[in-house]
Amino acid sequence: TKRFDKIVLVPAPEADKIDRFTQRTGLPAEEAQRRLALQIPDDTKRPLADYVLENDGSLAHLEAQVDSLWPIFQSLATQ
Repeated sequence: TKRFDKIVLVPAPEADKIDRFTQRTGLPAEEAQRRLALQIPDDTKRPLADYVLENDGSLAHLEAQVDSLWPIFQSLATQ
């Protein structure tokens, strides 16, 4: 956390992560579960994040969250 000015976390439900992984890679769900088990859980990362964009809905919903965050980052970049 000390290496970055701001941290953005984009958590998603585990089932969605597994589905996206298998669709993207063609690998089985067991491989996705194995890789997820190696990662820091979202619940542990959440308190360390400055911003959390929930990725539990549609792509349009996520894009709207990004659109809301973008002006904040632009403002921070000019300070």
